[in-house]
Amino acid sequence: MTEPARFSKLADAMTALLKTLSALPLSPDQEGYFVELFGPSEVQSIGYRLATHGEVRALAFLDLTPTVVRLYPAGPGELQ
Repeated sequence: MTEPARFSKLADAMTALLKTLSALPLSPDQEGYFVELFGPSEVQSIGYRLATHGEVRALAFLDLTPTVVRLYPAGPGELQ
């Protein structure tokens, strides 16, 4: 598990998330799924989901172990 990182722009957070996920031993299907979910063209969609649901969750399978990937807004005053 990695510690949460904070970003001032959603696009930057999504780029960093994809970079982190690309370093994991994911199957090609999982890699494609995450690129579709968190790719640059999805900033508006992810922003809408964050505004309406408070977070976006997905599962990454490392071997057979499911790992939750979460993207959520930082609270007021939490950006560094």
